[in-house]
Amino acid sequence: MHMKDTARNRQFLLFSLLLTILFTCPYWSRDFLAIEMDTFFHLARLQSLGESIRRLDLYPLVFTSQNGYFGYGSPLFYNNIFLWPFALLYALHVPLTICYKLLIEGFTWLSAYTMLHFLYAITNRKRASLLATAIWIFCSYRISDVYVRGALGEVLAMAFLPLFLESAYRLLFTEQPAKIQLALSTSALIMSHNLTFAMAMALLIIFLLVFRDHLTKTKSKDIGKSLLAAFLLTAWFTLPMLEQLYSQKFYLHYYAASMDLQREALTLSQFLQYSISFGVGGYGMAQGSAMTLSPGYLLLCFPFFCKINKQDTFTKFCFFAGLFFTLAPLNLFPWKLLPFLRILQFPWRLETIGCLLLALPCAKGIQYLLQNRKITVFLAVLILGDGMFRLLPACKRTFGITSHTPDTFLTDGKLIDPYYSATYMRTQLAGGDYVPIHSPDFRYYQPTIHTPAGTVLSPISESRLPAYQFTTAEGGEMILPITWYKGYCVYQIQNGAEKAITTTGSAQGLVQCTIMEPGTYVCRYQATPLTKFSFFLSLFSGLCLIYKYRRLNPFAKDHLQIL
Repeated sequence: MHMKDTARNRQFLLFSLLLTILFTCPYWSRDFLAIEMDTFFHLARLQSLGESIRRLDLYPLVFTSQNGYFGYGSPLFYNNIFLWPFALLYALHVPLTICYKLLIEGFTWLSAYTMLHFLYAITNRKRASLLATAIWIFCSYRISDVYVRGALGEVLAMAFLPLFLESAYRLLFTEQPAKIQLALSTSALIMSHNLTFAMAMALLIIFLLVFRDHLTKTKSKDIGKSLLAAFLLTAWFTLPMLEQLYSQKFYLHYYAASMDLQREALTLSQFLQYSISFGVGGYGMAQGSAMTLSPGYLLLCFPFFCKINKQDTFTKFCFFAGLFFTLAPLNLFPWKLLPFLRILQFPWRLETIGCLLLALPCAKGIQYLLQNRKITVFLAVLILGDGMFRLLPACKRTFGITSHTPDTFLTDGKLIDPYYSATYMRTQLAGGDYVPIHSPDFRYYQPTIHTPAGTVLSPISESRLPAYQFTTAEGGEMILPITWYKGYCVYQIQNGAEKAITTTGSAQGLVQCTIMEPGTYVCRYQATPLTKFSFFLSLFSGLCLIYKYRRLNPFAKDHLQIL
């Protein structure tokens, strides 16, 4: 890279670090981690992955210690690849709260850096890009994601959305190579948060339809190749996930079919709420009693100062599409007519895309206002002061844990926030999306083996391990106290050898098998044939992509250094 480019990237790195320190100051102002809507769930992911690493089970597909040791297959649906470095720290006995804070801090820094890179690539204006990035990092929706919702998946995805949008822009409007960047950013979105990826794909389709005149045969092929590469790179996760979704019904299916989007939409007063609030979303709650689910005043106002020339069609698109995705979550929008969008669960998830798109016209608006250095200083103080003020409620939060809190608080169900119902706060499960739909309440279900004669065997002493061993003096159909996911197998142990026995899911979503004769048996989860095939498919695809990258010209390599 040129010396000038190197110096600029260094500045971007330092500014991103500064924004990160300011944004995460509620975490580091004291030894405290607030527990919000989904924080339990994500802390449990981090903890369980760390415990598995300690056992040298480097990437478990089922967390056998979760859900009261009945097991929870969240890794089959929620990719843990970006949690792995921080889970390793936990495995090395770094406190869980510190690991989680470092995770948020790392991806806040990455989010700031990728947005800076995107804005500067489009505007070529450093000061405007810096200030617009600060507005985006401190936008109300993102603050609520981190400090109110505990929506780690969306927070991770936000780090890759700017790369995704930049690569789409480069492929369509320039001759600069961005195929690999689009493939990798799409892959990262898939492995961060499924719903954000789905929204990004919808955005890409709209983008290509609007600018179809720019879509030549060569560019169409390039985009198609990039998306195909993303599919192949993530097949090790997506194909097994689809296999599980089609194997049985989960609570996720119920939520997707029963959500009332109109009810979850925002009132105007909720949308205009300024300071963050620790409530819930939708449900017709009054101002001050619901989460703040909007871009924030600055991200809404600055784009209107943008002077867009007729040739700058991309900024126009970002402005109008950004306003649409931002305002669509209001209850003025006819959500009742769009039942096929229930998979979103909440209309205000669209704010993720709205905030992303508004960042560019926001930078252009700031660029118009930057007449002299005094205005620059004023805007910087305004932006950072606004962000820090809205972070104050997070600093005052009193419900949470410290680095000295025993990890058992994640499982014993004693730590329940008065803001959220005990039903919702199922420890380790959040909403229980990935539990079989007919599962019992595992908090009250006895961990015993049910036999065909109606008798009950003793609890499984090895239930805290990835493998479950038991001995029975009778044969027949048995139901084990293990949450069933496709891949569970039971083996009969005979003379040191193991004989496989087919398992199915019981009516209550537990492992069910037919024992032919008395003896000792072991039940464990193992990768399905499709899972094994998908892994090698992604591995081979990754090696091919590395080979392709090594053959790129020097300019392309420089361009991809951000990745």
